[in-house]
Amino acid sequence: MKKTVILAVLALILLALLSSCASKEDKPLTDVMQKILAGRDELLRARVTQVLSDSTEETAMEGAERTVRTVLFGATIQAGEYKGYSLEGRQTIDSMTGYAPRPVSEGDGIFLYLSEDADGAVHADFTEYNRIPAILWLVGAFAAALLIIGRTKGLRALVALVVTCAGIFLFFLPYVANGGSPIWSSIAVCVLVTLATNLIVAGFTIKALSATLGCLSGLLLAGLFASLSQTLMKLTGLVDDHSVMLAYSTSSGLNMNGLVFAAVIIGAMGAAMDVAISVASSIEELSAKTSLKPMELTRSGLKIGRDIMGTMANTLILAYVGGALHLILLIAVNGSQLSYVISWELISTEVVRAVAGSLGLILAVPATALVSGWLIGKFSKTAPPKDAGDAAPATAAPPENPF
Repeated sequence: MKKTVILAVLALILLALLSSCASKEDKPLTDVMQKILAGRDELLRARVTQVLSDSTEETAMEGAERTVRTVLFGATIQAGEYKGYSLEGRQTIDSMTGYAPRPVSEGDGIFLYLSEDADGAVHADFTEYNRIPAILWLVGAFAAALLIIGRTKGLRALVALVVTCAGIFLFFLPYVANGGSPIWSSIAVCVLVTLATNLIVAGFTIKALSATLGCLSGLLLAGLFASLSQTLMKLTGLVDDHSVMLAYSTSSGLNMNGLVFAAVIIGAMGAAMDVAISVASSIEELSAKTSLKPMELTRSGLKIGRDIMGTMANTLILAYVGGALHLILLIAVNGSQLSYVISWELISTEVVRAVAGSLGLILAVPATALVSGWLIGKFSKTAPPKDAGDAAPATAAPPENPF
C-alpha cells in the first residue's frame, strides 16, 4: 500500500510539473463590447434562467421546405470575468444544416458565442450544451467503482490512467501541434506509458519488464506494418474534413501519414498491454509453481497467449468498427460499388488502423512469451517445488491389533 501511495504522489507531481509548462495568457477585459470589438473568440459558459419565446418559420428553398426555429432565452454567465452577468441569448435550429440540437430549457448549462452584426447589435448565440458536469459524474462513478472493487489494484490502475492521460494530453498533443514528429513522439509516449503502467500495476518486477518489452515489440512491428501499407496504398493521411483542416491550420506543417502511424500504436497500446501482462503473469505463476525450464515456459506462454489473442483481436476490430459505425451504415444505405468504396482513402485508412493494430496485438503474444520465458526462467528467485523423491517419508502405520 505504501508503494502505491508513493507512486501516486510521484505521478501527481509529474502531472503538476507538466501542467505548469503550459503557457497561460491573461486577457484583461472591461466589458462585453470591448471584447467583441477586439475580435476575441472566447466562449461564455452560462445557464438558462428562462425561455422568453419559441417561434418557427417555414420557407421554400430550392424546391425543399426549410424550417427555422428560433428560441430566445435569458441566461446568466457562470464563470470568468463576467460571472453573474445576465444577458439575452438565442438558439437557431435550421433544418437545412442537418444537425438539430435539442431546444434549450430552463436550468440548462450552455456555451454562448458573442457576435456583432452590421447594425452594431450584439447577439449571444447558443453553440453547445455544457456537458462537463455529466462527464465528471460519469468519470467519478468509474473511479469509485475501480476503487471499491479493485481496492489497492484499483488505485494502482487509476494512477496508471492518470499517467497515461498526462503523457498523451500534456506531451504528445502539444508537441505534435507545435510541429514535432508524430512518429517519434508516439513511440516515446508508448514507451513511457507502457513502462509506467506496468511498474505501477505489477511493481518493480521481472514480470513488469517482460510485459513492457513484449508489448513494445508488438506495437513497433504494427507501426512498421502501417507505414508499409501506407506506401503500398499511396495514402496521404488526408482522410476527412478534419484532417484537411488540421493540415492547413498549422504553419509548421503536420506529417499526416505520421499521425496515422501514431494512431495505430496508441490505439493498440491498451489491448497490447493487457495481453502482454496476462502472458507474463501466467509465465511467472508457472515458474513459481513448477520446475519448467525457460523454453518450456515460453511454450506454455504461447499456448496461453493464443487463447487470449483470439478474443482480444476480435475486441480490437469491434472497437474500430464501433468507432466508424455511422460511416459503415452510410455506405450500406447508399449501396455504392463495394470495390470502389473500399478504395476510398477514408476506408482504406481505417482498414490499415484496424488490421495493423490487431497485428501488433498478435505479435505481442510471441514476443512477450519469448522475453518472459527467458527472463523469468533465468532470473526468477522463486524456488521450484521439491521432487517426489525429496518428500518427507510417510508415517508408518501402527501394527494391527492381534486381539
